[in-house]
Amino acid sequence: MTQEEKDLLVKDFCARLPYGVKASYYGVEEERETWDEIESITCDGSVDIGQYILSIEDIKPYLFPMSSMTEEQREELFTVVLDEKVSISDCSFNDMTGYSEILTCYIMDAIDWLNAHHFDYRGLIEKGLALDVTGLNIY
Repeated sequence: MTQEEKDLLVKDFCARLPYGVKASYYGVEEERETWDEIESITCDGSVDIGQYILSIEDIKPYLFPMSSMTEEQREELFTVVLDEKVSISDCSFNDMTGYSEILTCYIMDAIDWLNAHHFDYRGLIEKGLALDVTGLNIY
């Protein structure tokens, strides 16, 4: 794992801590792969999970891919961010007009919502740094 990947995970985990992110790791005492909720993380990448303090390299968070977001979740996200109900089709992410300008103003609300719902907006699953939780029913 590169230093850039470690830094990315530290940033991501820190933002997700208030929302109870769960992660997979190898439990030495159980001698098997298991999962638990991340309790804390240090800037150097030490993660308190379950009864262990592990290196960030030894765990993978469980996240939902953005592509798994339902239409209802999209509408909820836009309702939270924009304080009004809009359709995802009303927004253009390719230009900086209309709703995309509004999204820029309210980006923190969007990030908080995505973290609370465990969505992988950083592409960690594709990079092999997180696991797809779809269908596992752990959240």
